[in-house]
Amino acid sequence: MRKLLFILTCLLFSASAFPQKALSQEKKAQETDALSGVWYGLYCGSPVTVSFSDKLQLTAEAFSSLNLDCNYVLPGNGRISVPDAGPGMAGEGIYSIKDGTLELLLIFGAAGQVQPLKSFNDGAGNPAATHLTLKRDRADMDKATAPVQVPAEAREPASTSMVCWTAIPTAPH
Repeated sequence: MRKLLFILTCLLFSASAFPQKALSQEKKAQETDALSGVWYGLYCGSPVTVSFSDKLQLTAEAFSSLNLDCNYVLPGNGRISVPDAGPGMAGEGIYSIKDGTLELLLIFGAAGQVQPLKSFNDGAGNPAATHLTLKRDRADMDKATAPVQVPAEAREPASTSMVCWTAIPTAPH
């Protein structure tokens, strides 16, 4: 009788744990779906395109200081981890999606040395931080990078020019 009671208790506990695991996997799938696709924005004034695939692949393309092609992990609660950002490098970050805008903060460093972030303030003043505000619509990025039309009265007259003088140090005689 005790064995039967023990077996039933084990089955009850394992059955009650299964829905939680399924809910956890469903939540991670929802987070992945929310990020999946292409996002556009600016990084240091230059256009940036960030893609998240449903196979947990991250691709970021901008000018030469921000080009990534790596895997990512979503540990939950708006956190993102980039375990293979480059040889010996990793990244930890957080993200938030509100009103069609993705706010993403990643901090890169030596693998195993980067601590998980708790808020967007954790990146303040950190030179290894990359903070991006991205949107799904490329038109927003195109508007921000469109050339500005300078009014004629603001243009420099052709007769004026700036002369720069450079002093060349000479060795004492």
